[in-house]
Parts: sequence; C-alpha cells; structure tokens
Amino acid sequence: MGITIGIDVGTVSTKCALFGAAERLKQIAASGDVICSVFDYAPEPDKAVGVSGYRRIQGNPIDAVVDQLRELTGLLEPGELKSVVITGSSGKLVGEILGIPVENEFKAAATGIGRIYPDVQNIFEMGGENSKFIRVACEEDLTGIVDYETNGDCAAGTGSFMDQQSSRLQFGIEEVGELVLSTDRSPKIAGRCSVFAKSDMIHAQQKGYKPEEVLKGLCEAVARNFKSNIVKGKDVHGRTAFIGGVALNQGVASAVREVFELSEDDFFVPEEGVFAGAIGASIIAAGNGNGFDEGEFLRVLKSGGESLGKSFPSWKVLTRDKVSFLRDQVKEYSFTGRTLPINAYLGVDIGSVSTNLVLVDDNGDMIKEIYLRTQARPIEVVNNGLHSLRDELGDKVTIRGVGTTGSGRELVGELIGADTINDEITAHKTGATFISDRLLHKKVDTIFEIGGQDSKYIR
Repeated sequence: MGITIGIDVGTVSTKCALFGAAERLKQIAASGDVICSVFDYAPEPDKAVGVSGYRRIQGNPIDAVVDQLRELTGLLEPGELKSVVITGSSGKLVGEILGIPVENEFKAAATGIGRIYPDVQNIFEMGGENSKFIRVACEEDLTGIVDYETNGDCAAGTGSFMDQQSSRLQFGIEEVGELVLSTDRSPKIAGRCSVFAKSDMIHAQQKGYKPEEVLKGLCEAVARNFKSNIVKGKDVHGRTAFIGGVALNQGVASAVREVFELSEDDFFVPEEGVFAGAIGASIIAAGNGNGFDEGEFLRVLKSGGESLGKSFPSWKVLTRDKVSFLRDQVKEYSFTGRTLPINAYLGVDIGSVSTNLVLVDDNGDMIKEIYLRTQARPIEVVNNGLHSLRDELGDKVTIRGVGTTGSGRELVGELIGADTINDEITAHKTGATFISDRLLHKKVDTIFEIGGQDSKYIR
C-alpha cells in the first residue's frame, strides 16, 4: 500500500506526518524515536497516521524540512514512499526547492481534523503567526469548507507574540497555562495590536500586577481578539476543535471557550491538533500519488535542495568613523583624597526592558552606574540595585536626593520616597544637555532615543 508524507512548514515550526497501514506505522514508530505518536484513522481502521516531533525552524525552514525528511525517509524501505505533499506559510518556498506539490493550508487543516473527527463543525487554529477560523462539513470520505477567515499581516494574538511576552516575563511558554488557571485577578490588555498589548502589559506590571496576572490578561485578550478579528461575530455552535501550537496553552484554551460560550462537550483540544496540517497533507498525498518519482525526490533531498546555495542581497557594513562614544570618556571615580562620606544623588530609570541606577556627586561626576534587566519585576529589580549600591559603597556616600523616571517612575518613586518624579522627555533633555556640555563641550540640539518599548525624537 505504501506510505505518504505530509509536511506543515509554519513560521515557527515544522511538523511531519506519515499516512499508511496501521501495522507498518507502528513498526516504524517502534524502531526509533523519530515517530513520536501514532493515531488511528477513523474512516479506515486498518490505516493510521504517525507524526514526528514538533521542530522549531529558527529562521531556516529549508534546512529544518530537509533534516526532518531525511530522518523519515531513512526509516522507509526502497519503493515504499508513494507521495509527498507540503503545506503551511513557508510551504511554497520549500516545495519549489524540493520539487513537491503544495497544498492550501485551510484544506490541509480541514482534512486533518475533519477526517479524524467527522462530527467537528468548527476549527479554531492559532499558530506561530497565523490564526484561522474554518467551518467544515464532513460527508463520508470528503471534508468541505463552508466558511473561513484568517488574520492579516499583523501577528497580534498569535503564538510568536505569546512566546515573546512569556519569555520577557521570565516564563517558558509551556508554564503559562497552569499559572494562568490558578490566578484570579487580571488586568485589561488590548488584543487587536501587539504594540498596544505590550504597552498595556508594561503599564500593568508598573502598577503592581504580578507577572502571572499580566499573562492571564494577555490570554483573555488573545481570545477576545480571535472572536472579534478572526471570527468577526459569526454564530459559532456545535463541535469545535481548537488546534495549533497556542491551543496547548490551557490559559488561552480556557479563555477561548469562555468567550465563545461553548460547553466543555462542544469545545476540545485534539491530541493531534498541533499536527493537523501535516496529517491533512499526508492524507491528501495518498490521493494524488500519480507522477511522484521517489528516486528523484530522494536525490534532491540528499543534495539538500537545489537553491540552498543562493545568497541574499546585503548592504555595505556601517562604520563608526564619525561616532563619539561618550562612555569611553568617562573617568573611573576615585574616593582618594575626599572627605567621607560625600554627598550623592541617585537617579533611577525604570523602563520596560532595563532599569538603570546612577549615582552622582555635587559636581555631577558619576560615582556608580548599574544596568539591570527589569524582567517584569520593577520593584524587585530596583530593590536589588539599591542593595548592590549599599553593599559596594557602604558609608562612603550619603544620598541627599533621589529622582525617578521611565515607565515605572510613579510606582517606584512612591515606594522609595523619591524627591522628584519626571517624565522621560524631561529626563532625556536634562541628561543629554548636561553630558554633551561636560564631555563634548558643545550644546546638543537633537536627541534620538530607542528604548525597549518606545522611541523618541527630541529637538
């Protein structure tokens, strides 16, 4: 009967599935750890689907697919491979290089879920950068698409943004679901735009919300965004499957079910949902094996693809010939010959990515600077910075004044008893004019600032 292979190449990961005789797939799975799971194929009990591990492409889909296909084809007997079909957002690129047919993502996902779960009426998918709504109708051995929607170019509310924000809050994406389910409180986060969502998350953490509470707010925002932006107010009822990498996040899955008001019986996350596209592609491949040349495919696969050697256009290397690095002109501070303790003034800049503490003397000379990652924990990080200053400088200084700035200036300023709390524009202007006058002996007239959350131009 032979084996067919389906490949789903997304923006974040690649997944592969094998379709064929159930006994043969179980035999292949038992021979090593390449095939991680084998699922029954409901329409034909003697057949099954085997899936390989979920593999991140790390910006290079061609190499990721080639490596995975080499592993899979190495498990098959000569002449056993009957066809290969590829799908996914990067499918066309890789398919052209390897010379294999490309299938539409919607059809692949609908086939993968619809043929295994014929009672499904709706499919919600959230992947690395794409979200989809598919309404299907299953009849015998056919799965038809009745309606569908997808997101545009913006990746708001998809897996890559969830991944990024989880990492920024010092959590692995696999930890988020359990944390969110055990949290009662959450801030309101914007879901339509990743930039606004991140801003709301920064403001929430600077107001004192815990990281897990911020993440719960993000999960709820993702669910609301999916309903309003992808499903667009359509009536969703009946058996609904939630697939894609984000579906593994219990916090998002719970929020999606609640926002659509679906019962636990109607809403489910299928075990093979992450591999739906690859499974669908492998089933589709079984129906169009004519014309497939196994020998030619393996030859191209062995060479790694015909176009891997193509180079990308590049620009000339930037130079630093006209750049003055002020840091190189700052002299190391010395307490030798000074009457101790000396008067010192502390400035704290609490940003979305970093927190900076600077101590200067009466003359404006810098005594000490500390750069710390905010890690979504501004209070804890500032506390650590203050302890570090105390441990290192001890009774050498007496702090006579404290000023705060940055997105967390109000919260931290209140906690540490700041004498002055200033917005970033004022702080940038004051700091830049002082430094340029002191180190360059010139008056600055233009300031560009690129930070973790926002950028500024000041004249």
